[in-house]
Amino acid sequence: MGLTHFTPTVCIEEWEKVVLEFEKSPHRNIFHFLRSSYKGLAPRDKIAFLHVACLFNGHHFLRTSSLLDDGECRIKNLVEKSLLDISAQGCINMHVLVEEMGKELVFEESDHIPQRQRILWGNNVCNVLLDNIGTERIEGLALDMCEMPDVLHIADIVVFNRCLT
Repeated sequence: MGLTHFTPTVCIEEWEKVVLEFEKSPHRNIFHFLRSSYKGLAPRDKIAFLHVACLFNGHHFLRTSSLLDDGECRIKNLVEKSLLDISAQGCINMHVLVEEMGKELVFEESDHIPQRQRILWGNNVCNVLLDNIGTERIEGLALDMCEMPDVLHIADIVVFNRCLT
């Protein structure tokens, strides 16, 4: 369904439905364009892009750049490629579709198997920690303690950390 099919008489509910449709399954042309932008990045910029998409979207530029290899340069390169921008408050902003594409790339490179991912976030963090199935391939994870189940304790995370070192 294209946006050209709508006229000013279309009700707000119908527009909201279309927006939700696009958010659930973005148009292939958009993802194709975004992927071509990603493919044009230098290898170190690709790594930074994936880390920002999966871990640091919305975080402060200075903090994020200190955590990435040559982070300031990498983030500036991503800004130049219009894959993200920096707010007036110094926070990294990546559009939701760009973020989703980055996360999808991480899923794809691991054949959609969480313990093979280089970056973990959301429920996959819990599953990998609880089942003790992490690998040395994991470079980063987003651990939101407010979203973690009660059965996951700090001791589980410490054991996981020892497995990776």
